[in-house]
Amino acid sequence: MTLVPPPDPVPGPVPDPVPGPVPDPGPVPGPVPAPAPGPANHLGIDFGFDIAANAV
Repeated sequence: MTLVPPPDPVPGPVPDPVPGPVPDPGPVPGPVPAPAPGPANHLGIDFGFDIAANAV
C-alpha cells in the first residue's frame, strides 16, 4: 500500500501590508565633544582613606 501525500493547500491571495507612517528619525546626533580636562579630583578618595585610617 502506498501512502498518497496530501494535496498542497491552494494559496489564497496574500494581502499587501498596509504601510504605516514612517517615524521621523529626529535630529542626527553630532560628535560628542570631549570633556575639558580639569584638575583630577582625588580629594574624595583621600578623604575616604583618612576617615578609614582614623576609624581604626
